[in-house]
Amino acid sequence: MKTIVIDGLGLIGGSLAMGIRKQWPNAKIYAVDTNRASLEFAKVQGIIDDGCDTLEDITRQADFIILATSVDLILTHLNVLSQLKLKRGAIVTDVGSTKKEIMEYSEPLIHQGISFIGGHPMAGSQRSGIHAARSDLFQEANYFLIPHDEDIMSEQAMGQIKELLNGLGVCWKQLSAEAHDRIVGQLSHLPHILAAGLVNRTKCEAEQMHFPIQYASSGFKSTTRIAASDPQMWTAILQSNSDILIEDIERFESYLDEMKTALQKGDMEYICRYFRQAKAIRTTLDQDKTYNSDRFR
Repeated sequence: MKTIVIDGLGLIGGSLAMGIRKQWPNAKIYAVDTNRASLEFAKVQGIIDDGCDTLEDITRQADFIILATSVDLILTHLNVLSQLKLKRGAIVTDVGSTKKEIMEYSEPLIHQGISFIGGHPMAGSQRSGIHAARSDLFQEANYFLIPHDEDIMSEQAMGQIKELLNGLGVCWKQLSAEAHDRIVGQLSHLPHILAAGLVNRTKCEAEQMHFPIQYASSGFKSTTRIAASDPQMWTAILQSNSDILIEDIERFESYLDEMKTALQKGDMEYICRYFRQAKAIRTTLDQDKTYNSDRFR
């Protein structure tokens, strides 16, 4: 019988616990969280067997340790784990939205013979907390795995993680840490910056022009939905991926400048091409669910 410890019982950690419980009903699932109400709710609902508020109390007998807190806490907790005597053959993984820094912080575990596999499921919600968790959150989502090149047991560890989480219904993808951070910087982190910026800028315009922002259409609401996400979590994510995001912002600024120039010149051909290209690309996102490449370098 496997023992799984999930550090952080929010949306992602709670959903992982539900998915594991559904596939492995006899597994021992423990959670670490400073929110006692979340632990109690999960225990009453049968999502976990028990919980506590510190890693030191529960990780020594764990077969799997899943770090599902914010990125800054994942880094801190990796330092904590490196000071503990973990079970021989234990596998540690995470679900953080950045990887380069996390992989660096996990190196002491590798040197101790503990396998660490970076992980990141590309799923979520603007809602947070255990009450927002659901077992099907990751269905058909891409789940990135990032191994340590120097860990000779990484292939075996990845296989065990896939087996543990097989019931989630995810599409497994293997990347390097650098590739991961560049990809999610463009696909996830930059969009969050833009969505929040659009909301904040629109609020300023609304105040200056004396109209309620509640006049917003469904299009505005759809475009800015992710701006309702956890501010502290996203502050930590952006801090951890700041160098890449500075480059992404600069490139996007130049892209906006091109549109500004086209408007100034009345270049309707450019503007139409701009929207036509975007429409064609965006349409493919709703059509293609069969992309199965499992490795990026």
